[in-house]
Amino acid sequence: MSDIIQFVEEPTTIQFLADDVTLVFSDVPGPQGPAGPAGGTAVTFTAGEAISAARVVMINGGLAYHFQPGTASHQGRAYGISTAAASSGASCSIQISGEMEHAAFTFAADKILYVYTNGVIVDSDPALAIMQVAGISSGSNKMRIDFSISILKA
Repeated sequence: MSDIIQFVEEPTTIQFLADDVTLVFSDVPGPQGPAGPAGGTAVTFTAGEAISAARVVMINGGLAYHFQPGTASHQGRAYGISTAAASSGASCSIQISGEMEHAAFTFAADKILYVYTNGVIVDSDPALAIMQVAGISSGSNKMRIDFSISILKA
């Protein structure tokens, strides 16, 4: 026989008269997780390759790939920054605008940020085929995403 006890928002005391009692809790909220990006600033695509966290990605054929500034056909195609690592075929969360914070960002504040090989974000122009600006550093571990400048140099 199974009895169901519904708890309301007040404390409830239960006395068990048997030794083999199993308690099942449903719809009990867990602890709040870390804050995510603002609404509408993150999208999800399937990873076309293993994607590292905090890397600039491009979308090709509906799949996310690391942006490669040494590849001329990637010019103007920086789409966003991966919020976490994703294996090939898995869902990849990509922040496309706004301010982003990540432990991998170690540049000083107020620096122009560029995209290096495999979508790595750096604070000096890597002198590759494409000069792709990723944004501006806005403090410790923070940057403001801005892909508006993309110059094909070769």
